Amino acid sequence: MMKGCVMRKLGIFVAILLLAAVVLTVNRPASAAAGWLTSYDDAVAQAEATGKPILADFTGSDWCGWCKKLDKEVFSTSAFKEWAGENVILLVLDFPRSKVLPAKLKKQNQKLRKKYGVTGYPTILFLDEKGGVIGKSGYRRGGAEAWIVNAQNIIDQRPVDETKPRLMSSLDAAGKAAKETKRPVLIVATDSADKAKTVKEGLFADADFIKLTHTRLVAVHMDISDTDDAEAKRFAKVVSKLHVDKESRVLLVSRNGKKLLMQATGDEETGKLLASLQESLPELTYDGKWTEDYEQAKALAAALELPMLLDFSGSDWCPPCIKMEKDVFSKKAFHKYAAKNLVLVLVDFPRRKPQSAQRKQRNQALAQKYGVRAYPTMIVVDAEGKELGKMIGYVAGGTTGFISKVKGFVAAAK
Repeated sequence: MMKGCVMRKLGIFVAILLLAAVVLTVNRPASAAAGWLTSYDDAVAQAEATGKPILADFTGSDWCGWCKKLDKEVFSTSAFKEWAGENVILLVLDFPRSKVLPAKLKKQNQKLRKKYGVTGYPTILFLDEKGGVIGKSGYRRGGAEAWIVNAQNIIDQRPVDETKPRLMSSLDAAGKAAKETKRPVLIVATDSADKAKTVKEGLFADADFIKLTHTRLVAVHMDISDTDDAEAKRFAKVVSKLHVDKESRVLLVSRNGKKLLMQATGDEETGKLLASLQESLPELTYDGKWTEDYEQAKALAAALELPMLLDFSGSDWCPPCIKMEKDVFSKKAFHKYAAKNLVLVLVDFPRRKPQSAQRKQRNQALAQKYGVRAYPTMIVVDAEGKELGKMIGYVAGGTTGFISKVKGFVAAAK
């Protein structure tokens, strides 16, 4: 009898625990479950380290209907998670009614709400690494794709701070960036606070190195002081795979991760280390071919000091676009001119050709940024993305006429 009584009480206790778990799951912000930070200071630190902006979500997770719709339609989607992982630092600032937040977290959120003048939910703020507001958003109809396009457009309006090195937050992030930009990866590993400080004040503060992180390579700083840490284990695998010397802490690896291009201990004088790095980088060349990677094109344009030609096209359905390709872009004279004078960027909007969701979103953001409403639209921009001139529709005059217009735009900007 006693045993049965105990079992029944135990069953009730387990049921209560399960119910509590369900309640906690329901009340917890879905965004927090997707790897969002809750500490503003941590978000700022990551923004400073990576150069990424902060996406701060002011939400009422357990009572605000529009917040729940935004989370369901956007933040919980794979498209958003993929985009966010590469472009922003996620920060959720929750103001629940049923769930009890830790006192410190509640105080932080209230302070930030007052600081940024937030009066309604959801409010999405895009912040720089100093906490300055880049732009603002909220719930928008159209699902994840439309929301991401608008968010990317807001981020693109932020001037790139080229006085600071662009550093990836992890080796995985560096690998993805290398694949996208087709640049080699520079791994700088430090195993103590003193060495980390030396690197930050030496190599990472060097103007030539900073320029390289924006134009020629993907850099990542790895803290390997804790050998049990995941990143330290990742570094150990790289060392083993590429047969790196035991003392080496600075590695330049090919973009596919299969070839070691350079290694150093990291104890070298900054100038010597930088010279070795520059000598080991793959030669920067451009053959006049089109790329669909706007960021890669910007880096190439900056390194070669050339303007870019953005061709907004519907390559497989738009008659004037197809005619421009036939009469101008496919001609040898155009390729010869472009190889020395332009970086070519195709911003395509096909109807039949396959295109990744991320590429589609980036192209839509570019079209929104430059106010493109018809195809073809051809825009000449400088290496910073500033518009120098625009042509809408089919341009008569063949290759000679088109090149003449481009030259005119570039000359007028000097």
